[in-house]
Amino acid sequence: MRLITNNSPYRQEALDKAFFMLYICRCEYQWIKGLIKKNEKETSTI
Repeated sequence: MRLITNNSPYRQEALDKAFFMLYICRCEYQWIKGLIKKNEKETSTI
């Protein structure tokens, strides 16, 4: 795979997609973490 070193639109688009994917993953991680905490609270009260 050849990395594009100049600021081409392809490179910018790839970076945008990468950051977008990271952002989605981070949101999903926070959501899953919240669900786990919620489940722990529910199971500890039983």
